[in-house]
Amino acid sequence: MKKLICLFCAFCSVFALAACGDQGGDQQGEQEVVTQKYVSRFDCYEDMVICSLDYYYWSDSGAAEFELNTEKEYISEGDGSMKVHVLTPSRFLTSIEANNFRADNTKINGAKTISIDVYNPTESPVEFQLSVNGYSRTVLGVSKTCAAGAWTTVSGNFEEDVTETLKSFTLEVSRSVENPYDLYFDNFYLDFGSNSVK
Repeated sequence: MKKLICLFCAFCSVFALAACGDQGGDQQGEQEVVTQKYVSRFDCYEDMVICSLDYYYWSDSGAAEFELNTEKEYISEGDGSMKVHVLTPSRFLTSIEANNFRADNTKINGAKTISIDVYNPTESPVEFQLSVNGYSRTVLGVSKTCAAGAWTTVSGNFEEDVTETLKSFTLEVSRSVENPYDLYFDNFYLDFGSNSVK
């Protein structure tokens, strides 16, 4: 009788261990690998105030007003985007310090790409330039034409592993018009897992 009870207990133990093994495998399969590190999601006020609003006539940086947008039509991802009302039509430039109170992106070794979504609601294209700046050089510069009435993802590949400390990210817009206009920025991130540009 004791042998039968021992055999029954051993049989139950084998099934219990097998069930645990299967459950652990499912949990590992469900783990998601996060490859994106955000410079800004532009989902709230705090995500916008990291952008500089310095305007100096002698630097020709241009002027603009920033506003949090929650209209779904002008959001590419998340709960909001940054509405930029450009007051100096020919050129506007803003920068984000790599180390700010929202995120520290001073060390980006291993990053493959950088991307930002730009919505241009106007009737003519806008030239957009994204720069990634170290203390001694521009690590990456990307230029792209943002079509009228559409979202454009401005992306660039890092050709080499960036080992130096970053200082800032620069967003620059130029357009050959005379009147102020609006743009929307969203989803600004570094990707550590993709080798190709969208």
